[in-house]
This record gives sequence, C-alpha cells and structure tokens, in this order.
Amino acid sequence: MRTVAEIGVWDFTTGEFQRWIDREDGDRSIRSFALSPDGRVLAMQYAGGRVDLWDVEERQELPDLTYNGVYYLGRFLGDRLLHTTTAAGEQIVWDLDDRQDTYRYYVGYGSVLSPSTDGKNLTIVDGSRTSTIPLDPERWMDRLCALAGREPTEAEKDLAADRDQVEDVCPGF
Repeated sequence: MRTVAEIGVWDFTTGEFQRWIDREDGDRSIRSFALSPDGRVLAMQYAGGRVDLWDVEERQELPDLTYNGVYYLGRFLGDRLLHTTTAAGEQIVWDLDDRQDTYRYYVGYGSVLSPSTDGKNLTIVDGSRTSTIPLDPERWMDRLCALAGREPTEAEKDLAADRDQVEDVCPGF
C-alpha cells in the first residue's frame, strides 16, 4: 500500500516539483490515480474502493465520485467520463459532472477491462494475459464471415440487439 502526503508533477525544465495537492490525511492508502485529458481533474482510488476527485487548477477536493466498490480505476474517456471496474467484473463509466454512472456492463469476475480514450480498442487483463481488441464492427463482421463461411443463421440473427443490422452482413455467402 502507498500513502501520499502531497500530489503534483515534476517540471523537467526547472527540475522542480510543482505541488498540486497537499494532503493533511496522508495516511489514507491510495491504490491508483488518473488525470483527465484536459488536466483539470485528478481521480484517486483508495483501498476499499472509494474514488475522490480533485480540481487541479483550484487545488481543492471536489465531491466524491463514489464511496466504495471500485476495484480498478480505468482511464478517462474524454474530459468528464471515467471508466472503473468493480471486484465482480462490472464495468462502470461515470459522468463526473453528475456523479452518476452513465452505463454499466459485466465482463466477469477477476477480469479488468478498459476502453482506449479514442474508443477504438478494448484492453482486457485476465490474470497474466493481456489482450487488445479493436472495436471496429465492420472488421469483426468480416472476420466472423470469413471464419463461419456463411451468413448468420436465423437463430443467430435473433440474438442481435437490432436484427436489421445483421441482415446480409456476409455478402457473397
């Protein structure tokens, strides 16, 4: 476990540490950090799953994002969306302005998953195995068609969220 009394960055031009936050309760155990792409919000995840937010420019604490349940702090998906994972494998994307989850999805116990900031890839860590999956639906449909060598069956089409999107996805079969 780590304890943190101050948070900041090194200015490599001057060689000096620029303090952002001076923690009075430096004995709280911090598991991970994430900085928003615009550099304005710092998310800190503590043991036990609490996530605190800090306004970097104002150097003050913002209302907490959540009091428990976060096992893995993912990355920011834009300036105001933050991806997290629960211990049970539920993926949650939080809206920092509303302090609400915008959507949730489940990938399984023990897996850690995080979409890339640009939304083009998905990285999954399962034990010591790491996989990066491109999130390009056309690429996946081409691969599926090549592997299956056929159009989806009627039963497979019934499983699709929108049946119209899977009609004639494998031209030539």
